Amino acid sequence: MTVLRNEVLWSLVLSFVVAQAIKAILNRDFKSSSKYGGMPSGHSALIFGMTTSVGLVKGFGSSLFAVTLGFSLIIASDLVRLRAKISKDVAHTWAQVIVGGVIGIIVALAVHFIGKAL
Repeated sequence: MTVLRNEVLWSLVLSFVVAQAIKAILNRDFKSSSKYGGMPSGHSALIFGMTTSVGLVKGFGSSLFAVTLGFSLIIASDLVRLRAKISKDVAHTWAQVIVGGVIGIIVALAVHFIGKAL
């Protein structure tokens, strides 16, 4: 598999880009797409897009899916809990993390099924 045909890589990159674009549109400020925090969470979109894609490619019963899901849940928790202890400016709410995660899942599904159609 070449890098350009790596479904997992495309899913995680596009999930992040879509979430950050939505953030910029919602804030009416394209500089906000490069900032931490805010709605939706780009990092959450990235990790859940990656996890969903790994499940679709390797199987939801695979060890790799279990590992990526574990890391994703830890990162999601840290986005809310750990960042809040560092600074309110970089922290996320659970709603921001969940919306980012849903974006990641949707993008991964789209990448998977569009890739199958091509």
